[in-house]
This record gives sequence, structure tokens and C-alpha cells, in this order.
Amino acid sequence: MDAMGAVGLRAMENRSQSCLTRECVARQFLSATRIGRPWAIHTTMTYPTLRDTVRLDLLVPVQSNAGTPFNEDRFHSFEEFVVDLTGGVTRLGEVEGLWRNGSGLVQREFSRMYSTVVPATDAPRVAAEIDRFIRDAFDQEAAFVTSTPTFATAF
Repeated sequence: MDAMGAVGLRAMENRSQSCLTRECVARQFLSATRIGRPWAIHTTMTYPTLRDTVRLDLLVPVQSNAGTPFNEDRFHSFEEFVVDLTGGVTRLGEVEGLWRNGSGLVQREFSRMYSTVVPATDAPRVAAEIDRFIRDAFDQEAAFVTSTPTFATAF
């Protein structure tokens, strides 16, 4: 490979690392074939397809509002529900949070934090189903579910 080819390859690799859509990869493919460098075609085609997804972070309290710890069976049922609904879930560990209740007092609460990723089009429905499950199974007035737009390769 000549010096000009090496410079072109580095530039293409830098561009392809930030290429997240099929259209971008297709543009790079066409560009590589036009400049007559077949080795550049392979570089542009090695990146996985990223799909629009949403990461849902879920907080599940470890004890009831009265202070009674929940048994492991409830958490196991919750985890099975989320796996059946979304295809998988990651337990991120126990976390501690503070919030101000309706009386103005600061509450300290321990929760298990989970994360799952779903196709963006399914996120509102899935988040609502998880919210309902947490409120019902863990006797909560509200559940804490956040969503963050992401790209993922596994969908």
C-alpha cells in the first residue's frame, strides 16, 4: 500500500467509527469502491448494525413502606417477568436514594436497580407494564422507571 492509501485508510477508519446508520455505511462503501481501493470496502463493512432502542432503568424497593423486607421470591418473579417481556435484564446492584415525601420529610430508601433495553417503538408499552408490575407486586404507590434513547446491536 502506498503512503496515500495508508492516509486514506486511516481517514476512512476514523469516519467509520462514528458511522451509526445503514445510510452512512452505504456512503462509505460507495466511496471506497469509487476510489479503487477494495481493501477499504472490508473496513466499512465490519461494523454491526445499530438499531434505535431505549434503555429502561428500574428501581425496585427492597422493603415495604412499613419497613418489612421483601422475600427473594418477589424479586425472582419480577426478574422472570422482565425477561419474558423484554428478552433480558441486568441487575446493577443495590442503590440508596433520598426523596422528599408529601409531608416534606426526607425519606431514605434502598432499592435494587435493574436495566433492560427494548426497541424504541416498544418502550412506552413495556415501561407501563413494568411500572404496573412493580406497583402491584411490591405494594407501591408509584414506581421509578427511567428511559434513555440508545443504539444497540442485539435487536
